[in-house]
Amino acid sequence: MLSLPRVSVVIPTYNREDTIETTLYSVFSQTYKNFDIIIVDDNSTDKTRQIIQKHADKLKFVLLNENGGGAKARNVGINESNAEFIAFLDSDDRWEPNHLQVSIDFLLENQIDGVFTNFKLLNESNKQLKPINFEIDKTILDQKYLANSLLGLKRVDCRTSTFLMKRQSLLQCFFDADLRKHQDWDLAIRFAGQFKLAYSCSSSVVIVHHTQATRMSNKLNLNASDLFINKHFNLLYPNTVYLFYLKMFYRAIKLKDQGSIDILKIKLNNIGSTVSIRYRILNYFILRANKIIFLLQKAKQIYNG
Repeated sequence: MLSLPRVSVVIPTYNREDTIETTLYSVFSQTYKNFDIIIVDDNSTDKTRQIIQKHADKLKFVLLNENGGGAKARNVGINESNAEFIAFLDSDDRWEPNHLQVSIDFLLENQIDGVFTNFKLLNESNKQLKPINFEIDKTILDQKYLANSLLGLKRVDCRTSTFLMKRQSLLQCFFDADLRKHQDWDLAIRFAGQFKLAYSCSSSVVIVHHTQATRMSNKLNLNASDLFINKHFNLLYPNTVYLFYLKMFYRAIKLKDQGSIDILKIKLNNIGSTVSIRYRILNYFILRANKIIFLLQKAKQIYNG
């Protein structure tokens, strides 16, 4: 009987005293047993460290001297691992018991280097469990297809807590610690350019959707998004870039962020001259309409398909 490959579960954490133990228990309960856990504490200031120490015999704990962000912490975990595969799990998310088994089986059966999956969304009150099903019409994803699917009309997302990848491949990619947003998308796009990355329709990951404005991913942070777009600009179609900023424009309106609204109007106007005719028409009305929110909602209904 062939031995099962070893998996390192890399969990970056920062001030997650309320969720880290639930996350850990979801790993302890995995039906696939050949794994180790590496927790990288990004210099927490709450009781996260004390909670982790209660389980010290079941994991490897790495404490960083200063807060450097999730991407840096994950990279430390990659370097600390000596397993064949690495799975990532954020310290406020959790896995269903079959997650590792299903992902390992899929990866080995398809002879690929990495996989990401569907997931379920849970709000902060542990309600409204919602499965997310992506519109992907291929299994192994080429780089350009993935980049435009993530940012364009297709309903596609890839979250770090769904990733399972070969460590040797990750040693040639790593997360980009200079990006303050979209690190998961960035890694997936670059990984697909060098290795075989596939999508699995399994939904064994539960991701907690945070609504508080303090969470980095909920902030617009236009500079961070610009950095991400510029990094992959040669892969992206003009329509894709337009849609990416249009979604941000819609969020800026909902947040009543006038500064971002003004900047995004300029961006949309500049990009608008490069897009297809239907997007030029859409852009004309968006930048001139008085009832912008109503128009954007209608545009989303018309063009989301």
